[in-house]
Amino acid sequence: MKVDLFTKVCLLFIAIFLGIIALYPFFTPEIAHGAPFSEQKLDYIEPIGMTFALGVLLDTRNGDIWAYDLDNLSAQYCGRLEELGKPLFREPR
Repeated sequence: MKVDLFTKVCLLFIAIFLGIIALYPFFTPEIAHGAPFSEQKLDYIEPIGMTFALGVLLDTRNGDIWAYDLDNLSAQYCGRLEELGKPLFREPR
């Protein structure tokens, strides 16, 4: 049986495309997924204010308000929100 040029070209393209399919996982980066608990760990934190270098966050579990200095990477306890319209309650820490 004599194999003509058309058959050789078709077999060559099939071999090339099968090689591409086989090598595809080696050249594509794997998607990194975060740990599921990391998303749920801070779901009770709400940002309530932001300035140039200061972020203010509210802990909705207990009403604590924290100010974070983004330049120095430090935190400062501001007080507890007991009720809307009343001043912050600041307990010693």
